Amino acid sequence: MSDDNANTSELRRQQILDAALHVFAERGFTRATNKDIARAAGIKSPGLIYHYFENKEDVLKAVLENFAPTLQQFRSTDGLNALPVKDGLRLIAASYLAMADDPSRGACFRVLVAEAVVSDDVARLIAQIGPMRMLGLIAGFLRSKMEAGELKTMDPNLAARCFLGPLMTFMFSRHLLKMQESPRLSSETIAENVISVFLRGIAAE
Repeated sequence: MSDDNANTSELRRQQILDAALHVFAERGFTRATNKDIARAAGIKSPGLIYHYFENKEDVLKAVLENFAPTLQQFRSTDGLNALPVKDGLRLIAASYLAMADDPSRGACFRVLVAEAVVSDDVARLIAQIGPMRMLGLIAGFLRSKMEAGELKTMDPNLAARCFLGPLMTFMFSRHLLKMQESPRLSSETIAENVISVFLRGIAAE
């Protein structure tokens, strides 16, 4: 495949994902159809979607991958693990909270969470692509710092949940419960406070 064809293919794939994000936000995953996605993407034939994705579930997986900039950024954890503890946590938190600042992603997040409540299949899919991978990334980072003696030795998986939990609370409170801080807190402020509280409880003695 030539570079031009490869670029065109990648652009079309991203076009489909952008359209799917909006369709899922408006109609939900269960009600959305490939015809809806094709129409939103400006594609005449819904069948063209199958050239890029196996099925609608595969489209959702790719959309969720786009929801996770931290996971995209750190396909290799070597760069992350080389950072000082606070810098690594700051980068993870900032990337995660950036999702809350995108209105279209926020709308889709609300719809998918609502569907996850009533559909075990959707819940499992969302968990596998989003929170479970994020927890694995955080746990791996914390484990490397524990082994280096920079953090207390404890269950890194449990520690990862303790760190991600407050970040998820901000996501849920803003996008599901429509709770707005007064004055509104920036992602940087939220991240710094979560990191400060977390590290005071896990700092090496």
